[in-house]
Amino acid sequence: MRRASPVILEQRSRYGNAVDKWTAFAGYRVEALEAIRMEVGERLLQAYHQQGPGAYEPFRDWCEQPNASDAVAALFASNTEH
Repeated sequence: MRRASPVILEQRSRYGNAVDKWTAFAGYRVEALEAIRMEVGERLLQAYHQQGPGAYEPFRDWCEQPNASDAVAALFASNTEH
């Protein structure tokens, strides 16, 4: 059984007169990956608040990771570059 690839959606946000536009992957698998990523981030943030500066580095590293849509885009790009 072959699963469908995630869908690419155009996103927009407006700040006053400026409009930002970007594309992002969407779909169940992307949403599930992002939910897992956010759960990990929440746990790392809680550890930082409970333990103090010594627990900041893992949270900082998590903040610098790509979101699920960016990770899917990188995977597709790596599979199409030959």
